Order: sequence, then C-alpha cells, then structure tokens
Amino acid sequence: MPTTSQTSDSLFLTSAAEFSEQIRQSILDARRHIRILSHQLDPAIYDQPSIVEALSAFARQSREAKVKILVRDSDEIIERSHRLAALVRRLPTKLALRKLVLEPNNQSMAFALADTRTLVYQNEDGYYAGFANTNAAAQVKSLSEMFDDCWEKAQEEPRLRMLYI
Repeated sequence: MPTTSQTSDSLFLTSAAEFSEQIRQSILDARRHIRILSHQLDPAIYDQPSIVEALSAFARQSREAKVKILVRDSDEIIERSHRLAALVRRLPTKLALRKLVLEPNNQSMAFALADTRTLVYQNEDGYYAGFANTNAAAQVKSLSEMFDDCWEKAQEEPRLRMLYI
C-alpha cells in the first residue's frame, strides 16, 4: 500500500515506484525542457520502460524538446546497459548526458525538473524520501540555474557516442 500523502501542490514520495511514476507524469506533462540530476540514474527509478518510453516520446514531440541529464558516476550506467544510456545514444540531438565536474552545494540531492514549474525532488539520492510539486516555479528556477552552471562545466561522456562504421 503506497504511503504517499499530499498537501496542496506537493505530493510526498516514499518509494522508488512513487518517484518513477511522478517523474514519468512530469515528463508526459512537459513541453520544452527536462533536467535530471542523479548520482547514477537509480535503476529502480530511471531504468524502467515507462520512463524511457516517456522520454523518447517527449524528445520526439517538437524541435524545442530537450533533455539534459547530469550524473556523478557514469560507469555503472554504461556497464550495466542502462536503458537511458541506449536512448541517449539513439537520440543524441535531443538527449544529452554529462558527468558532473562541479558539485552542487547539496551533493546528496537528486531531482527532475520539467519546464518551469514541475519538480520531483529526492532528499538523498538512493533513498526514497522526497516530494513532487507541479507548482514549484521558484524552486525550479533556482535549481535550473544551479543545474545550468553545473552543465556548462560538466564533461561529455564519450562512451555514449554511437560509432558509425
């Protein structure tokens, strides 16, 4: 039985399934931008067919649609054939994954941002405690600015490039 509770625009999340569902819904509702920050793209949340399908559909919906993913460690993502790694390889002009060089102040957090209002926030990456908020414009703006600063300094992951022979 889910232990999700809700207050106004916030939905408190306490399991990987709840995080995955809220991120999937955020992706489905988004129109232009998805930004994801995670240690290793937790497989229980992100390596799910529903997430990959939603991101694929989002990326193909318009020319403006962009997905940016920042990770702290890409080794496991590459080695275990993460579904999102395969999607990044297939749609490199729409989805990009980079490795963090500059760490944000709160190094334990993980989040997904959709456009300018929706936030799914994990208090500590790897633990399932956090919230989703569809009306979090101020928080999304602040986290987007931090994300964009980190993105500019992040390293591309060459192992995600497709080799055409």
